[in-house]
Amino acid sequence: MPTLLDQIGIEIPRQCDGYSLRPFLRAEAPGRWRDEVRWELDFRDFCDDRGQFLGQSPEQCGMSVIRGARYKYIHFAALPPLVVRSRDRS
Repeated sequence: MPTLLDQIGIEIPRQCDGYSLRPFLRAEAPGRWRDEVRWELDFRDFCDDRGQFLGQSPEQCGMSVIRGARYKYIHFAALPPLVVRSRDRS
């Protein structure tokens, strides 16, 4: 939505989630961009016939991830969290 509003010249409301991708379309660096990305996954669809995945009940089959340039943190609903360090890309 922010990209479409930006493209037609309408101000992007503050309550919009995200930023316009228009600078990328013009091969420009955006003036303001995120340093991290966050997502969630509900993997209960992959459970077995008893409704379990790796011994977890369907209510426990969820995870949240936040990834930055150096690290990725994965939080599971009922398993220990994981912290993964990104490879050095230099």
